[in-house]
Amino acid sequence: MNYFAKNDRQFHLNLIGNREIGHSTIIRVLSIILLSILIITAGFFCLLVFEQGKNPVHLLFESVSAFCTVGLSLADTSDTSEYLNPDRHS
Repeated sequence: MNYFAKNDRQFHLNLIGNREIGHSTIIRVLSIILLSILIITAGFFCLLVFEQGKNPVHLLFESVSAFCTVGLSLADTSDTSEYLNPDRHS
């Protein structure tokens, strides 16, 4: 780590190869990663509650795929419950 002073404050930089990454950038990246994991986890638990009886691994795949906007799915969406498919009339 390199340290330098700017305006009587001390900042440190992380060196990766010959690039320097500031502490604030690392904190920002880690907070985005943590927020993404929390959103995926919340979606996964919502699917666990509303889609009982389905394979949890498939539900996790669906929530990660939806978050990443991949467009992949393991099942037909007409197979979802009435909570997730409001166009379907029971």
